[in-house]
Amino acid sequence: MNRRKEKIILFVFLFLIIYFVSLIFLEDYYLFEWTARHYYLYMWILGFILIYLKKDDYAVALSILNIIGIVVGQFLGDYLKEQNMMKITNQLDNETIYNLSKHYGVLIWITIVTISMIILVIIKRTKKC
Repeated sequence: MNRRKEKIILFVFLFLIIYFVSLIFLEDYYLFEWTARHYYLYMWILGFILIYLKKDDYAVALSILNIIGIVVGQFLGDYLKEQNMMKITNQLDNETIYNLSKHYGVLIWITIVTISMIILVIIKRTKKC
């Protein structure tokens, strides 16, 4: 099997494995459930576009960064929410309580994937020069 086919299979496999693991084993974790329910914001479509444009390395990186972003987003989001929940008192208004009880996992996940992909593009372009 040639390298291109291996990368395409790896890309698809990584998205499918995190999807099914999220649905079957990790549905009790906010970000794993949320991303699976929202089909990873159709990020896999971007991956297929990258494959079509023969940017297989970017597609595989997107898959890997997706997994890293979800894991970090889930656990860092849990930590931040826990820290914020300790700040809630009876004297706070409802809006403040709502804002302190948010889970920032989705924001962390998207930020990790986006910034890492931008850095990857910059590194790849500077190596070509």
